[in-house]
Amino acid sequence: MIKRLAALLLLGFPTTLLAAAGNAPYPAAVNVFPESATNITTIPTFSWSGPTNATPTNATGYVLSFWAINDLSDTVTVYRAVESYTHSTNLLGTTEYNWMVITTNLYGTTVSEVWSFTTEALRSGIDLTAIAASAMYYPV
Repeated sequence: MIKRLAALLLLGFPTTLLAAAGNAPYPAAVNVFPESATNITTIPTFSWSGPTNATPTNATGYVLSFWAINDLSDTVTVYRAVESYTHSTNLLGTTEYNWMVITTNLYGTTVSEVWSFTTEALRSGIDLTAIAASAMYYPV
């Protein structure tokens, strides 16, 4: 709970999100890489399961947030109606990230655990000089 509260406060979410009133949904559960996973692709797909218990506690939407642990200014927040999201650009290589999902419905919001992962090292590019040198060879 302390890790969730700290994450919410650092990310600027209103603390009223922590008070789930009435029949707020249950928190999301992770479906993708395990907690503290390493060598995760720099274009990750986040996947989670929302509550499937009886109405009215089913989720109607999700807020996904993820951020590099050492740079909260680069937080990505995505509002979703579905239980997955693929990031469209490369994250930093060999960097630890935190992520969480806020589950919402008509009656309130519930914050998930904060999960973490570390991205793989960025791959080096293609050696264009070798390609250019071989392209300039013209047999006689």
